[in-house]
Amino acid sequence: MTDARLGPKVLFGILALLIAVVSLAFWLMTRNPNIEKTTFLRIGVEENYRPFTYVENGELIGFDPDISRAICRQLAVRCEIIPMPFDALIPALQGGKLDLITAGLGINEERQKTMTFSDTYYRSRSLFISTQQYAAGINEDTAEHLVLGAQKASLQAEVIRTRFVPKGAKLIEYEDYSELADAIRSGEVEAIFVDGLSGYQLLKQAQGNGLYIGGIAEGLNSDIVNAHIAARKNDEALIQRVNKAMEQLKAAGIYQTISLRYFSFMNY
Repeated sequence: MTDARLGPKVLFGILALLIAVVSLAFWLMTRNPNIEKTTFLRIGVEENYRPFTYVENGELIGFDPDISRAICRQLAVRCEIIPMPFDALIPALQGGKLDLITAGLGINEERQKTMTFSDTYYRSRSLFISTQQYAAGINEDTAEHLVLGAQKASLQAEVIRTRFVPKGAKLIEYEDYSELADAIRSGEVEAIFVDGLSGYQLLKQAQGNGLYIGGIAEGLNSDIVNAHIAARKNDEALIQRVNKAMEQLKAAGIYQTISLRYFSFMNY
């Protein structure tokens, strides 16, 4: 039988094979190799940051590690949770040492140049903590000559730098909350500007004795309130999978269970 006499079933089979080959070639050309690492993810969290990350009885726990592990289970991948100082997380992601950061990152223009972000996975207003029990409230109008502390590389530090320093305040940045608490208790700074959820946790600890809420900065945009999980800029497909996993965790009540383990209310 010559080619001209091929039956319709044979022609259909050849056509289907050609479509499959072309589709496979297109997928191979356009896929991002980072996204295809679906069997193992390295997830960075901030170390020593109650209630989000801390060690208890030799186990790394907290809201961020628990949420990260739940996402990995939902995605059916293995993951390694890696705690590190907050200011080391973004360089580690950009350097390929991490695949995701679960550390309450806010979005700003600079971060968007190199990272892609998940939907909001929790919300928290930032606040000032001071040694004054009846502080009237710290704001730009009262900022002159104030010495303020914030966590290094955080959006809280950026707020102080852009809104308070031009009004005469001085900013000192610290690695973690333990250093912030030591700085304000020693009088090195007059107030610290921190994430609200971890700030409340600090006030409940022994380190928080003699410390009080000194006001909530008004007029902040949502980028400092909404917390996101981050990946590298070209890993948009991975972030979409994380978003889908988070939706499924909420629908199943797993997110709520984890949240109530560390907070007395839902914060998403």
